[in-house]
Amino acid sequence: MQSNEYVKLLQELGPLIGLAAVLLGTLLGGWLQARISKDQVRRAHENQLQILQETHLHNLNVMTMQQKREEDLRLRQFTESDRADRLVVMEYVDLLLPRLIEVAAIYYLSSDNKDKDEGHRYQLLQRLMTTTAVDPAHPERNLGLRMAFLLFQLIAALRIALNARWTRPLSEDQAAFLAHWESHIEPMICSGRYPGKELLYREQIEIVTEEMLVAQHAMGIFRPLNWKEFCDKCASNPVMNELSELVASRLRFIFNEGNALPPRKAMQCRLGIMALYLIELSKESGNDSWTRREDGLWQIVGDWFRWEMEQDQEPRWYVLRFGDVEERVRPKPAGAGRS
Repeated sequence: MQSNEYVKLLQELGPLIGLAAVLLGTLLGGWLQARISKDQVRRAHENQLQILQETHLHNLNVMTMQQKREEDLRLRQFTESDRADRLVVMEYVDLLLPRLIEVAAIYYLSSDNKDKDEGHRYQLLQRLMTTTAVDPAHPERNLGLRMAFLLFQLIAALRIALNARWTRPLSEDQAAFLAHWESHIEPMICSGRYPGKELLYREQIEIVTEEMLVAQHAMGIFRPLNWKEFCDKCASNPVMNELSELVASRLRFIFNEGNALPPRKAMQCRLGIMALYLIELSKESGNDSWTRREDGLWQIVGDWFRWEMEQDQEPRWYVLRFGDVEERVRPKPAGAGRS
């Protein structure tokens, strides 16, 4: 009897139990599905973030590499530009230097030179120096003006290289190279501490620089005047003509035997100092072809330094570093250099 009641109760509750089971199954299925979907969304979101991070890092690496390539390219271009400027300057150094050495290395500044070969060179230089006529087709006939022109070309080329610092960063080597202008070359032209008269004042150098540069084309690239353009400039510009003749007259002074010998030797010494420094500049640039001419120039410079010492003038000038000339002319103590 009791079992029948249980069976009957189950039959009555069966639909409810089935409905409850369905609901429970639905709820469990929905919960599991939601859990799975949530995990999938989370994993998908994490994957998307990882992909974005990797893409961002890749883009950063590509951008960094591109910037480095561009920076390396700019540095190579700047280095090539620096090298090109140095080569141009050294080209004008090599044009001026042989004439400077010829004038500065004559030991006896006299027509009755006891050295026959040197006497012939002196007389030839004297004849070329005393010529004042200007011939655009024959620059060698007026040596004084030609040397002034070559010096002006060197000044202009150096100014072109110096002006580059306003348009691009200069390498350390280029900055050191251009420092030679302010430390040695400009003082040799303008400073009164060296023997002889100044060739130009600094204000006059500014005028020369402005007048000696010409734009090569519309891009604003400048170059120094050539000889024909220089002659035309002197003919049309009184200031440029006067400055050119001023420098030429300083050079002609050396070969004018009507002047006292000591001032002539002093002016020659200044040119010798300039020649020695330009030779050193050439050696720094890899050209040692002028080295064999150094001894004769040092002799001219040292003799004048010794003469100033004998006159109790206490010379304080030097060529490359302070005291270098004095070391050469002062006699060594007895036994110096012996083991």
